[in-house]
Amino acid sequence: MTKAMPSQRASLEAAYRGLRAGRFADVEALCMPLIRDGVPEGQLLAGIALAALGDATRAAALLAAVARQRPAHRHPCLDLAELLRDHGKTPEVEAYYRAALRLTPDDTRLSLAYAASLTDDRRPDEAEAILRALVHDHPDLAAAQIQLGILYDNQARVREASVAFQAAIRAEPDSAAGWANLGRLLANEGLRDPGLRMMTQAIRLKPNDPQLHLNRAFALLKAGRFRDGWLEHEWRFRTPGHTKLPRSRLLPDLHTIPDLAGRTILVTHEEGFGDTLQFLRYVPMLADLGARVLISVPPPLAAIARRVRGAEMVASETVSFDWHCPFLSLPRAFGTEVETIPASPYLSADPDLVAHWRQQVGSPTERRVGLVWAGEPRPGARWVDGRRSAPLSALLPLAEVPGIKLVSLQVGAAAAQRDALGAIQIENQMTGVRDFHDTAAIIETLDLVVTVDTAVAHLAGGLGRLVFLLDRYDNCWRWLHGRTDSPWYPGLRIFRQTKVHDWSGPVHDIAAALTAL
Repeated sequence: MTKAMPSQRASLEAAYRGLRAGRFADVEALCMPLIRDGVPEGQLLAGIALAALGDATRAAALLAAVARQRPAHRHPCLDLAELLRDHGKTPEVEAYYRAALRLTPDDTRLSLAYAASLTDDRRPDEAEAILRALVHDHPDLAAAQIQLGILYDNQARVREASVAFQAAIRAEPDSAAGWANLGRLLANEGLRDPGLRMMTQAIRLKPNDPQLHLNRAFALLKAGRFRDGWLEHEWRFRTPGHTKLPRSRLLPDLHTIPDLAGRTILVTHEEGFGDTLQFLRYVPMLADLGARVLISVPPPLAAIARRVRGAEMVASETVSFDWHCPFLSLPRAFGTEVETIPASPYLSADPDLVAHWRQQVGSPTERRVGLVWAGEPRPGARWVDGRRSAPLSALLPLAEVPGIKLVSLQVGAAAAQRDALGAIQIENQMTGVRDFHDTAAIIETLDLVVTVDTAVAHLAGGLGRLVFLLDRYDNCWRWLHGRTDSPWYPGLRIFRQTKVHDWSGPVHDIAAALTAL
């Protein structure tokens, strides 16, 4: 393989920046000399750029050459698909796969990637056809069995998923992915101990794989085994680019620190808005131990976080501190068990802001019920977002409950579903909302909130309000297994699916609960 010279490295860096910026024609021009010089990275970047420009045939030829040169690496089509989707070029992804498969129809890695792409695009029947053909032609290809099992699992075809994962393990007994997925499937079905044993076996096979540890962490937390779960959850720091802050100054378990008085702790936002809202409850506890608590959160959370007792807001993480701690590590630092979860409410809305929003409503004659039916789509978690979100049409039985006025708290693209309802009227004030503080103030004007598993559940729960949670079948760890209440929020009731993608049961139960209020 040709090693890039300094001038070639400069061209590669410029081409990479061009890809990220969407300057695909510039990337092609930069990479042509690199291709002539036999630099594989130039072929890779040029292939991606050509696919983005709609030239799928030339792109396929270049990327197929890279795949042949790098059989031990992941297929370059995966890099292409990720980048093009980031630029909203999903049709170009499809065109590339078709051209590439015509060129290299026997490339199993390419077929697996195409099936994964179809699954992401919610075309499961086409993905299944490709995977079943792969399994037929290559019965010992564990990766195809695993991907087929995941597809079945996402469709609630539990028995077929289990068969596929077991077939993967028979084909490749040392397949950590096979053991991990079968363990996750069993744990989601309530078979926690067998599931955890299989996850542990996966870790024995790949002890340094952070994702395997994280899967086990979520299963432990969901089972209520918090102490072990929090420790396993720290493996996320070993995933690439998780934090730029030094791990050597991560807040240790507090029982190992004699005194926090006068120490400065920087607490940082890490993943979703809901995670930060859930764990803001620990800020007053740090302050009560004498610490100065600096908070770094995204702008939509700043106003509501600023009102938490003991919180001192900072604009960035480039401040002086003794220790730093992401919000998601605070339960580990405090050694939180189910029985010692800090109480709510711990969030509050400014009374003047509440009065402003109450004035918009006037004097209601009906009980006002806030409604959120969809979570915010997140990169790399489309299947979770698809499962936790409901179409607004599935929630319409709630509008038939006498004496109820539905109030939309929905943001994002899913909010447009409200306008397609015709005669069904759902009040909407979200056009005037600037951040979570405004949403909190609106919630304070309501009688209760009905929401899927998203940030508003934690916002309303942290305010101490009554919450009815529409929860997916394979629920998130934080709602524990088999419970209809939550130790995190005493005012929250869980209405969980009994079948994947079927919201009729929990919606019916919520309608009955609203009627009984």
